[in-house]
Amino acid sequence: MKNICSFCNASYASRMEAINCYYSHGDKVIESLLKYETDLEITCQKAIEFYGIHNQIGKCVEELLELAVKLQKWQMQSNKISAKEIPEEIIDVIITTTQMSFIFSSPEQLDKLLMEKLQKLKYKMNDNGL
Repeated sequence: MKNICSFCNASYASRMEAINCYYSHGDKVIESLLKYETDLEITCQKAIEFYGIHNQIGKCVEELLELAVKLQKWQMQSNKISAKEIPEEIIDVIITTTQMSFIFSSPEQLDKLLMEKLQKLKYKMNDNGL
């Protein structure tokens, strides 16, 4: 698998080098992320209004299941499914779970929970010498 900076598409030997390149772009990355986040939020809110809450909850469940099935197939029979099929399912899940975040929570609540979960993950990795 190639390690590519997702901002400038430069290729690197390791994933960490690609991540470091990405963050070296500084303000350009922040500007791009803010535009992406704003577009995602606006589009997701419009989708909820257009399709309705119950339809979008069902759509989210469907997308989560599709991702779960693809991951399980890849894990159990990697020769039967291409890893290239998985990112599209991940994007579908990101879009629909973003919609769920608007339905069931607030941005402030999610930010707080995200920070708590990340701290917990970091703590677990530190406990295991990582």
